[in-house]
Amino acid sequence: MADKTEGSIVIDADPATVMAEIEDFEHYTEWSKEIKKADIVKRDAKKRGKLVEFVVDAGFAKAEYTLDYTWLPSNGGTTWVTTEAKGAIKSLVGEYLLEPQGDKTKVVYRMTMELAIPLPGFLKRQGEKKVVDVALKGLKKRVESRA
Repeated sequence: MADKTEGSIVIDADPATVMAEIEDFEHYTEWSKEIKKADIVKRDAKKRGKLVEFVVDAGFAKAEYTLDYTWLPSNGGTTWVTTEAKGAIKSLVGEYLLEPQGDKTKVVYRMTMELAIPLPGFLKRQGEKKVVDVALKGLKKRVESRA
C-alpha cells in the first residue's frame, strides 16, 4: 500500500464535541459534499458506527464502500479499514487522531487510498490531499458552527 497522506487542523472545541461530530455518520452529507450517503450497518456496544456504508462522488472518484471502525479510548479518535468496495476506490485505511490543546482540539487525519483506476502518482497524491483537506475543513466548520 502507498504512503499515508496526512493533514491536521485545530478546532475550537473540546475532543468530546469533535468526536460527537465524527461519530454522527447520519449527518456527514451535510458537511461533506463528496459524501452522498452514509448508512450505519452495524453498531458497537456503545451504539457508535462499527460498519458504515458510504456512497462518494469526489469528481475524480465515484465509489461505494464499507468501512470498519475502531474507536480509540477517551475521545482519542478512530481508525478505519475497508471491508468492501466498488467503483473507483479499492481500499481505504485511515484515522482521525484527536489531541487536546487547552480548550481546543488538534485533529490529525491520515489516510491511504488504493484506487481501482490507474493514475500517475502525483495525481493520486493530489486527490488524497484534497480528500483530507476537504474533510478537515468541513469537520471544523461543522463543529464550530454548532458550538
